[in-house]
Amino acid sequence: MNDAKDLIMSLFQEEDLNADEVALQLKNSNIVVSGRTIKRRLKNWGVTKRPSPKKIKALREAVYNAFYAKASTSDSKIYTHLSNGGF
Repeated sequence: MNDAKDLIMSLFQEEDLNADEVALQLKNSNIVVSGRTIKRRLKNWGVTKRPSPKKIKALREAVYNAFYAKASTSDSKIYTHLSNGGF
């Protein structure tokens, strides 16, 4: 299971799959595990879908700067700026 840790974390966080969907994806790769096991391992690894408080603070600052520092900035430019910043 630890061999697939990076894949599990990626499917859960980046692909936004739930634990049962992760288990199904692993089954397609010939790794048989239950959704409950995935949930337990994610909890043991400290993995969550919620962003860290530091990332939330950074996002708030980026939005504030994009909206209020430059009131004439278009929505598409704000989106591009935030996307390039990893949000």
